[in-house]
Amino acid sequence: MIKAELLTLVEARITLAEQVPAGANGKTSNRYDMAKGKLSVFRVLKRTLQGKATAEDLGTLDAINDTLQALKILESDETFLNRKEKTVKAITVSDDDDFNSEFSKANPLVLVEFSRPGVNEYNEPDHSTRTGAILDELAPEFEGTVVMLRVPMDSCAATVQQYNVTVAPTVIFFKNGVKLKETADFHLKSWYRTEIKKLDPKQSV
Repeated sequence: MIKAELLTLVEARITLAEQVPAGANGKTSNRYDMAKGKLSVFRVLKRTLQGKATAEDLGTLDAINDTLQALKILESDETFLNRKEKTVKAITVSDDDDFNSEFSKANPLVLVEFSRPGVNEYNEPDHSTRTGAILDELAPEFEGTVVMLRVPMDSCAATVQQYNVTVAPTVIFFKNGVKLKETADFHLKSWYRTEIKKLDPKQSV
């Protein structure tokens, strides 16, 4: 979200919070008190985004950033107004040793893609190239629960031989180190999503 969009969002939230009634008979309601709390934070954000932050505003933001960094939601050099863009993709291993290292520390459900990308006779991306792109697109969706490893067949001969892979793309599904399924056919993204959810029902929640 860019700065202008965030400012628009903050201003809309301020308007909503300001519309919460104080309560009856001179007593404030819990909803009103909560709205006041939101207003204090949103007004800090508004002044900051407009370049008018006070020292107290900056202290409030520092407290928020310190908390998010301590929880590992932000990196130590990030703030919640200045987050790094993270692009999650399948992990491409460099050689057999790298594969063994990544595979040994991977999550319970692992997709291993044996890859040799190129083009077909029409000079279009071949099935290996397209499969790689599909798994890259799925990686953010299943981040933290499914690991996708890409094995370049030309630089991982021992791994290719170990799993008797002869064609690219070949994708093997592992759970807790045990091979569950293998496919050497081209499939759409929806097929992979369905198979992942069948092999790991928690993904359907």
